[in-house]
Amino acid sequence: MNKASAARSAAFQVARICFTGLVLFLVFIPLFRKPSLYRRYDGVLDETQRVRLTEVSRQSGIHFRHEVDIDGYLKSRDLTRLGKWFESISASVSVVDINRDGWPDIFFPSPARGAKSRLYVNNKDGTFSEKAADYNIADLDSPTRAVFFDCDNSGKPAMLVFNRSSTILYTMDRRGKYGIHELLDTGVGEFTGGVNILDINKDGLLDILVASSGLEDLPDSMVNSDGGSPVQAFRNIGHCRFVKDDELLAESRPTHTHALGVGDLRGQGRQDLWVASDFGNDRVFFDEGEKFEDKPSVIGRTLSNTGMTAEIAHLDAFANPVVFVGHAYQPGYFVGGNALWTYDHGKFVDVARPLGVDRCGWAWGAKFADLNNDGLLDLVVANGFISQTTGTPHGYWFKFATLVSGPKFLSGRPNVWPPFLDNTRFTGPQRDCVFINTGRGFVDVARDIGFDPYAHEGRGVAVIDFMNDGRLGMVVANQNQEPDLYRNDTPRRGSWIGLRLIGTKSNRDAIGAAVSAVLDDGRILKRDNYPFNGYAAQSDSRIHFGLGTHRVDKIRIRWPSGLEETLDAPAPGKYYTVVEGRGFQDKTR
Repeated sequence: MNKASAARSAAFQVARICFTGLVLFLVFIPLFRKPSLYRRYDGVLDETQRVRLTEVSRQSGIHFRHEVDIDGYLKSRDLTRLGKWFESISASVSVVDINRDGWPDIFFPSPARGAKSRLYVNNKDGTFSEKAADYNIADLDSPTRAVFFDCDNSGKPAMLVFNRSSTILYTMDRRGKYGIHELLDTGVGEFTGGVNILDINKDGLLDILVASSGLEDLPDSMVNSDGGSPVQAFRNIGHCRFVKDDELLAESRPTHTHALGVGDLRGQGRQDLWVASDFGNDRVFFDEGEKFEDKPSVIGRTLSNTGMTAEIAHLDAFANPVVFVGHAYQPGYFVGGNALWTYDHGKFVDVARPLGVDRCGWAWGAKFADLNNDGLLDLVVANGFISQTTGTPHGYWFKFATLVSGPKFLSGRPNVWPPFLDNTRFTGPQRDCVFINTGRGFVDVARDIGFDPYAHEGRGVAVIDFMNDGRLGMVVANQNQEPDLYRNDTPRRGSWIGLRLIGTKSNRDAIGAAVSAVLDDGRILKRDNYPFNGYAAQSDSRIHFGLGTHRVDKIRIRWPSGLEETLDAPAPGKYYTVVEGRGFQDKTR
């Protein structure tokens, strides 16, 4: 055998060994993984697990269409090539009891120039009346998102509004009219995605965290961008006045942030922060008292870099809360899918795949809620990018995947990106997902129950019990389309109990309160009051427990002030008001 043949033979042997090793790795690596706490759904739902969600927006009196108009903004920055990209975000929704009558209302901001924002006030009979002008919030300046919170513990909700160039705080006067109170120097405008409200220093005043998706500062990489903006903190100094705190998040680096999630991620009674990032890895900041510390090393590996939402909840199988982060999923191109992180032995591990919630579509807003009152939290996810375009229904994913895998000097230059959707369809219409928790895993029943029948371009998702009957519904803000309002008509459901929390030493909204329901079988259900978690939505802030066939014996509350109370639970089937330090008050309904 000559030297050339010997070399080829040696190379072949090396290649064969490498290939064999790869095969063995792929075959046997699952055996070394930790066993899943859930297993994939492999049967049919029983009667107690089924749900029925009926879309009733029009018959309930909601007549609104989200509109976007940013052509002039893009032309001034030579970004018209990316018009569809920029127009793909900003549909949001806020659930707020604006008149404090115990019935949740709905606000939709409209970012198009000259378009009216809409406030739908609950008529207490399943219908709503449009009242934005009565509150002086119909003619806002191109708002993309609004959040409502009590910034001075007066009982009147203030409104923080983001638009193309500013962040404005509105407060309500004695006549119930909103007026400009303060402009916040956030430095972000049109594409602000991440915002959350919490009492950072537990002084009884609610503070603000805000970050931008950073599309004005275009990504220099599709998977590892250095652009965007850092998370910023604004402390409440009283009388609804806010000052920027540059020390609290001193380590925050720029990211393209779509959502900020707050929760006790380590089970230490702290308010940790999850930053859902596009074009890069998510970030987590641990609350260490004086400041938030960036902890990039504690997040495990993921194949996804398109974080859109940060929804946090307690699932029975895990000691610590889970963080659902919606990602784009498209077979053959984006294969990672959604992530479901939980803190375990010093690291966050992704359990989305074993639980069955990893694949949904181009995921945006998401909310956990017990839809059938069986004591298990279900998950609703909104999907879609832009699908209502002309031309052939294929081709873009190949171009996009080629760009993502290309060198950074190309992927970071928007002038070489393929024109967004000029003659191609990005994802095609995608149905939202409704993942029912079976106790063994999750199963998507959206198609079976006719959820999202028109495959709208879903963005913000909020929980709302607008019938006040303990059956949780949903409101979904859709991009450039009408919203969807879902009434929960589930026929066979378990019992429930609901709580409206009012802080005294804590902030009046009781944002940050941790509530547990101790059932008669010893099981403990947990809920935390962070209604701003998720993507581009504010949910009904009342605490809701589905009980199934069980009875709740005790209610435990850890208030934001640190006060801990254990209360005997009243009869189920109603909402009750609980005042910090005073226990249950009069029955709400």
